[in-house]
Amino acid sequence: HVYLARARDLEIMDKSVLTGKGSSDPVATLDVAGEKKKSAIKKKALNPVWTESFSWAVEDEAAIFELTVEDHDPLSGNDFMGRCAVPLKTLGNRKIHRGWHRLI
Repeated sequence: HVYLARARDLEIMDKSVLTGKGSSDPVATLDVAGEKKKSAIKKKALNPVWTESFSWAVEDEAAIFELTVEDHDPLSGNDFMGRCAVPLKTLGNRKIHRGWHRLI
């Protein structure tokens, strides 16, 4: 079970030509053993708050949880913002794991 809480200080992917400022529309894809789930799209958010829960039935102890964040762009396709991977075996036996993971 994964609770996707939030991200912070995401990269600006959509720059305004007029103001020079910008934002991103982040969406997260969560993957365990090839079973992918998607978060909601957070419009114009560099510090998005999702507060969403996802569950998988996982029997492989060697499975890896992978989170990919992209800037949602329906016209030209999503732009990659970052990814992190966490081996499930490092999280302990059904214990709650709270923490930040850097996107690379």
